[in-house]
Amino acid sequence: MSKKRVNSINNIPIKIRMGIIFALGIVLIAYHLTKISSLYFLNPPIDYSLLTHFQSLVRVVIIISLFLVILKKKCALFSMWVSILILVITQYITYFSNSPTDVSVFSYLKGFIFPSIITLLFPYKKDTTRSV
Repeated sequence: MSKKRVNSINNIPIKIRMGIIFALGIVLIAYHLTKISSLYFLNPPIDYSLLTHFQSLVRVVIIISLFLVILKKKCALFSMWVSILILVITQYITYFSNSPTDVSVFSYLKGFIFPSIITLLFPYKKDTTRSV
């Protein structure tokens, strides 16, 4: 990314950036909660694979890390990215180990869009002096 683009992101007031991060975080938290609840509470209990349970556990870690991102904790972005990478890797393991589906091989990469925006907007220590 060019230095001009980074500077233009830094010119956005922190309150607006945190508002966008809050909105995206809430959307992602709701999405992952919906996935977990539909898997365990809306469907009758069936014999899920160990990988499915592991993906649910990773989704819980993603939810916790998104709460930490909203609270501007230091380790939040790192934990968010690690957990999202683990989830995408497990989704690809499931994709390639099961029979072919209508899902594109690139469809799991869309999971990087909101976290990338959150990372770009996240206020770092040098940014905290500028507010609305």
